[in-house]
Amino acid sequence: MVTINELIAAKMPDEAEIFSSSLEIFISEAMALAGFDGKVEGDLSDIEKSLIADMAAESLVMPSLSHYKKSIKKAEGEDAGSVEYFDDKLEWLKEIKEILKESIRVKWDKISWFGSIGVPMLLV
Repeated sequence: MVTINELIAAKMPDEAEIFSSSLEIFISEAMALAGFDGKVEGDLSDIEKSLIADMAAESLVMPSLSHYKKSIKKAEGEDAGSVEYFDDKLEWLKEIKEILKESIRVKWDKISWFGSIGVPMLLV
């Protein structure tokens, strides 16, 4: 079974590597926001894991944008190719943020909470 870390790395491999030391914090925050705080990853369904991965990946976008903007400033004057690479990464991050927002919305729509006891139910 795939882990949340692997799902994030599949969506944003460079960013997951850059922020690998704090990736667990992003995942914990996403789990809390989704209402899965205190739940073990092994107890989550595939769609719940995917939702958490998307939420954590979305929260990686802002620090990644900052990282690449700093890298552009550092690369300016040194190597025009590097600047172009970082510009492309910035554009890609803006696009992936919108894709992740839509994916999160769709997954939230699929997950319905059964009463007030917090038992997730997948709508087909």
